[in-house]
Amino acid sequence: MVYPGMPPNSPEPVERPRREFDEDDDLDISRPGHKPPAPDDLTTGDWLLCIFCSGIACIIGIIRLIQGRPGAGKMIGVAILFSVMWSLVRLLISSMSGP
Repeated sequence: MVYPGMPPNSPEPVERPRREFDEDDDLDISRPGHKPPAPDDLTTGDWLLCIFCSGIACIIGIIRLIQGRPGAGKMIGVAILFSVMWSLVRLLISSMSGP
């Protein structure tokens, strides 16, 4: 059974101060000065995929290129760049480990 109101012998709720409205608030996304990112920009997930899973990101970039999406070439290029970079890091580490 549900009772209306506060439970018996409970402390009174604390009134929290409210934040006042500020005209210069940077959190307002409806202002005309804020523009959405360009369609050819890579998202954060795309960048993380290119950095840590270069092979998969390259395949996804090729699929996006076939679909005609903007930014697909950039994704392929970044994925290949990080693939080469990780290969160089692996080569450097293996050459430092000795014979």
